[in-house]
Amino acid sequence: MKLEIKSIGIWSLIKISVFINMIVGFIFGIFYAMMISFMSTAGLLPMDIIGSDDITFLGMLIVVPIMFSIGAAVFGTIWCVICVFIYNLLTRIVGGLEINTEDISVKENIPQPQHEAILVKPEIKQKQAMPVPPSPLPAPPPPSPEPPATDNVNDLPTSKDENKKNNSSDSNYEI
Repeated sequence: MKLEIKSIGIWSLIKISVFINMIVGFIFGIFYAMMISFMSTAGLLPMDIIGSDDITFLGMLIVVPIMFSIGAAVFGTIWCVICVFIYNLLTRIVGGLEINTEDISVKENIPQPQHEAILVKPEIKQKQAMPVPPSPLPAPPPPSPEPPATDNVNDLPTSKDENKKNNSSDSNYEI
């Protein structure tokens, strides 16, 4: 399958280019600071070029990579934007960059095996339930029967006098 890159978005390029150039600038800044520090301690570089005798290795290792990363982020991104602008203009005239791709998820020319493989699933033995031994304790007594429910409204007492008649043995209580 052939694909063609017709144009590159400027804003997407700026977002990526700033971070990549910042990282690359920081790495080059570390190497540059180490090189200048070693050359000055070895006496190969006069201190008049650096500007001060008070600059230490640790100070250069902190300041120089930060300056390099900021400079690379600004100038590298500007350079990338100019290059992409020129690329987008040229693709209108000449055409875009062609890329050949291949979908590797499904291939039609996969050779089939000469014999069929037999898949054997391993049998998983399930644990059998252990029989429960009879309990040495006696069985609990059956529940006591409940009094039958009455559906007739006339069977229920309606006043205090009827309660007293029904409960004649409890003459000391009033309900």
